[in-house]
Amino acid sequence: MTGPGRPAGYSRRSVPLGGTRLSRGAACPTPFLQAEYRRWTLEATIFTFASPTVAAVAPGFALAGLRGGPIVVTDDGRGIAAQVVRRLAVAGITAGVHATVPPDAHGVIHLGGLADLTSFDSALAVQRDAFNVAQAVAPRFSRSGGVFVTVQDTGGDFGTSGRCPDRAQLGEIATLTRTAAREWPATSVKAIDCERGNRTSAAVADAIVQELLGGGPAQAVGLRADGTRTTVETDGAPMDAPKGEVYLAATSHPYLADHAISGTLVVPVAMVLEWLTGAARAWLPEPGPAVIRNVRVLRKIAVERYRSVGDGLTVQGIRGPGGQVLLELLGNGDARHYRATACHSADVAPAGWAVPTDLKPVWPDVYDGWMLFHGPQFQVIQEVHGISESGAAAVLTGGGDRGWNHATWHTDPAAVDGGLQVAVLWAKQVLGCATLPMGVAEYRTFSTGLYNGPTRCVVRARDVWSGGAECDIGYLAEDGTVRAELFGVSLVPRPPG
Repeated sequence: MTGPGRPAGYSRRSVPLGGTRLSRGAACPTPFLQAEYRRWTLEATIFTFASPTVAAVAPGFALAGLRGGPIVVTDDGRGIAAQVVRRLAVAGITAGVHATVPPDAHGVIHLGGLADLTSFDSALAVQRDAFNVAQAVAPRFSRSGGVFVTVQDTGGDFGTSGRCPDRAQLGEIATLTRTAAREWPATSVKAIDCERGNRTSAAVADAIVQELLGGGPAQAVGLRADGTRTTVETDGAPMDAPKGEVYLAATSHPYLADHAISGTLVVPVAMVLEWLTGAARAWLPEPGPAVIRNVRVLRKIAVERYRSVGDGLTVQGIRGPGGQVLLELLGNGDARHYRATACHSADVAPAGWAVPTDLKPVWPDVYDGWMLFHGPQFQVIQEVHGISESGAAAVLTGGGDRGWNHATWHTDPAAVDGGLQVAVLWAKQVLGCATLPMGVAEYRTFSTGLYNGPTRCVVRARDVWSGGAECDIGYLAEDGTVRAELFGVSLVPRPPG
């Protein structure tokens, strides 16, 4: 695949800054004549990312490895680096601005591609610097892994629109990053095209850190100045085993303090469904609605360092047959806590959710500290219309009413948890004991983000046996529009203590 202005042997997998494997330690070659190199660089930038960028919501978890060791942030010359470091520190990530990158660095965030360009030579110098940094860390990253992130400004779309021709020469930084991703499979690699536009340095730093903490493993991400986030498929295919990280601490998840059982903070199933939904929407091979199936609680997630450094979880996906993705949530030592599968649901229609006709009134104060142990942030049941062996009905509030608006949400975990609480009340009626949800056969969501206004909840009985019960739960807006559905919710007696 060669053409006018491209050197012989150029292909989509070439590395213009050297054309060799990064780990071989080759020196940067003598550059082409300036005019020829400028023309080739512009063509190569557009050729490399010929696939159109597509709008994509961030999955909501961090690039893996950010907390594995100190992160070196290179200077951009505009004050953005120092602000990135400060924001990472707030998230509990150790980072610092350095003039040079030591070979033993655990992670690198190269911000050279945000620098002001005064000439063609200044653009070439930025590319050389990125290449030299990659070569410096290549031995360690190819052997032990780490974090390698490059940030450039070529319009927030990797130059595909041609809106920033004066910065097109920087496009090969992302090509270098793609090569690094192939050569360092144990390293978390990401190329970010962050359009500066008229944004302040603080706003640009915010966008970069939000992507690092919430953008997951996507390897090529465009961040437009208008707030649009886009992704580019790497090598024409999605990653085979994507993963991201979630850290739970009082600073990042303050509402979790109100989900403690007998003094132990436990991550609610509804929060896990949020993460699984984000992963499914980001990692399924085709865009569109997703269904989460066969959710299994393998062991509870107890957060032990909530008020200090926080506890980390890994969300990982494994691609399976028929376009499915096996999703797993791992804790310390890669212990498996949850498992589920995700697939597309373009042809799935909401079920009907008639309220059971034999409901009987219940005591209005349902939060007794034992059956429903939840603190204020999770006390979302506004009213219980009634409960019977056939099911239950109630009205819920959601995360928006609880002030959870600081993050990007795929679901409304507060409202979803409220429906599970109503299911626990129903299970008390049919089993006579406190229960916990331990599985969901299928989760469908028809609404994105926190819900607006009250949510009507309908619990429908499916089965009851001596050791547990099973039900379905529907979440509806006031006008009857179905927001989400849980089918086959398995409830088992809660252990004492």
